[in-house]
Amino acid sequence: MSNPTHALKLDARALREAHGIGYQDAVKILTDPDEARRNDLLAGVTEHGHTTYKAAFTWYEQLQPEQRTLCTRCGWTLGMICPECSKGCGCSTGCTGWRHNDYRGADDDETVSGWECPECGHGDGSDYDDPCDCDELDVCQECGHTDQDPGCVYHCECPAC
Repeated sequence: MSNPTHALKLDARALREAHGIGYQDAVKILTDPDEARRNDLLAGVTEHGHTTYKAAFTWYEQLQPEQRTLCTRCGWTLGMICPECSKGCGCSTGCTGWRHNDYRGADDDETVSGWECPECGHGDGSDYDDPCDCDELDVCQECGHTDQDPGCVYHCECPAC
């Protein structure tokens, strides 16, 4: 069984060595009870160069609320929250809410490619997009062919004949 105190000491030392933050300041950040705030405070140290807990916390307090982390697992911020699913973040992969389409990652784009119409871009499979109007072609009531079909075997009066 691992010792959480030992792991905390190792993490604090790693932060001190990599980013020049004091050991006690690193411990304060790493033991912050709010996981999302802890994530933002760590970003203040690792990405924005703050070398004290006080400086990182002051930076955190100056963040706009929509820039603060909502979920440490998927990385969504409070400004990205989805009002249509229970978790409200990108972890709800089954939600078809408009926020999920807006903030879909590059990996997610591959899973839904081909849903939208190549001509007009509509019809992406969600309830929030306009349906594709390109499919409404002149269809022959007799044979079902359109004027884009290569030929009709029924020799009716449709444009494909």
